[in-house]
Amino acid sequence: MAWPIAATLGFIAGTILLYAYSVHWVFTSRTMRANALTEFAYFASAGVLGLGLTQVLLYVGIEIIRMPPEAVRLAAAGVTFVFNYSLRTFLLFRKLPSV
Repeated sequence: MAWPIAATLGFIAGTILLYAYSVHWVFTSRTMRANALTEFAYFASAGVLGLGLTQVLLYVGIEIIRMPPEAVRLAAAGVTFVFNYSLRTFLLFRKLPSV
């Protein structure tokens, strides 16, 4: 299988698996519990934004700053993890105030 196809399929499979883990075992609060399709769309969109952030960080770190690729990838993974977790928590998994 060509690597672009493998990478895309891996990203899609990872997003689906992470969503399932998030809604079943990680988070107890869900702001969009009533509409799982919309919730998944937001979840996946946050992942795509995180993927874009990773690409920007890799480009800047490797091509502009000329850091070792391994170090940049490690740093980008950490930054992207915090970004994705924070965005998804704020949009999808925070406790809403009681009315």
